[in-house]
Amino acid sequence: MQCPQPVSANLPPEAAPTGQTVLKEAARWAEMTQAEMLAVSRDPSAFLDVRGSPSRSAASANRRSEDGSLAVTRWGERPPAMAIDGTAIGAAGLAAARLDARILVVDDEPANVRLLERILVNDGYRNVASRTDSNDAVELLRDYPVDLLLLDLHMPGLDGFAVLERLAGITDPDDYVPTLVLTADVTTETKHRALASGARDFLTKPFDPIEVSLRVANLLDTRLLHHAARAQNVLLEHRVRERTAELEQARIELLRRLSLAAEFRDDETYEHTERVGVAAALLGDRVGLDAADVESLRRAAPLHDIGKIGVPDEILLKPGPLTAEEYARMKAHTTIGALILGGSSSPVLRMGETIALTHHERWDGSGYPGRLAGEQIALVGRIVSVTDVFDALTHERPYKAAWPVDEAVAELERGRGTQFDPRLVDLYIDQLARDGSG
Repeated sequence: MQCPQPVSANLPPEAAPTGQTVLKEAARWAEMTQAEMLAVSRDPSAFLDVRGSPSRSAASANRRSEDGSLAVTRWGERPPAMAIDGTAIGAAGLAAARLDARILVVDDEPANVRLLERILVNDGYRNVASRTDSNDAVELLRDYPVDLLLLDLHMPGLDGFAVLERLAGITDPDDYVPTLVLTADVTTETKHRALASGARDFLTKPFDPIEVSLRVANLLDTRLLHHAARAQNVLLEHRVRERTAELEQARIELLRRLSLAAEFRDDETYEHTERVGVAAALLGDRVGLDAADVESLRRAAPLHDIGKIGVPDEILLKPGPLTAEEYARMKAHTTIGALILGGSSSPVLRMGETIALTHHERWDGSGYPGRLAGEQIALVGRIVSVTDVFDALTHERPYKAAWPVDEAVAELERGRGTQFDPRLVDLYIDQLARDGSG
């Protein structure tokens, strides 16, 4: 008997939901219940159902296929998904939810199959399918995952052990798909082999209807609880990631405002740090940094002078030349900034720490605080060195007037190979020429 295609198979490729996109969408929709969330987590195509698209169809009545093989029941257009509200799991909730379970019976003896199906249907299960050919069963399992497999061990051709082996290769290792083994062989060796192959429980032939009902219910309840816990974990992980991102953003924002507080003391527009961030990101992109590093640079570069918060006003705002002692205290803003930003797990703040410490190093090794030279200086520090100096030259400060752009460009060229990385100077000047401004 041919199994019909699931609804999602008839959708165009761009519309067919994937597990990852569905989970992200489900986690984002606050109105989705945990029952719906559970359905999505175990079967991405269930997303169609929980959002009001094609609904489940009921299983058909008992019948035989044209070739005479037993097919007492079959699934509808697509197998329905078990679902249960993870916030209110109880005996009644489990009992109601398990009746929608997809159950597959595989036994080469039609009489055994008919008996098991009769027991399951009488217990209220609505989605029971059967196969007397184990090869057909494997193909069905490949395309239509089940919630419970009742599997005979000793069958002609592909026996139950071989089916278990193939099932392991097509089942999500993080999923829990219980197999209830059907056998008249109660030897210890057979039980050990079946359990080692993935079986979860045994039914001994001849079948006791009450035992069948109890073992089936127990295994389905375990699967339901597994998926309820899995869905809850997905939701919790999403909330943790969301909260972590919020805390990280708050931390960066706090430090950015601290940096602005320091900058406001000698730049009443407090726009210097933001301009440096934008210019550094543009230059980083020209150098070939990947998109993530460019974005980190844009956010980290404005923190380059955060250490100025520790420099006294009489030094920071002094209109005349600094004494040697004052200059030493001014230079300390690099190490102060690195200390403020240091020890973080955030990529942005780690980059900010590097920039704060190295943006006054010079290409020829005469800079501070570490007297690093050439490529010993971190690339992000060399980038900010160029953009910081150019912006400081072309904008007014309490102790200086703004320079014309052509004079600031000439100053960069004079520092090429001594103060600045020559390649970065060339790229930056080229960028200024392209933009037509400073």
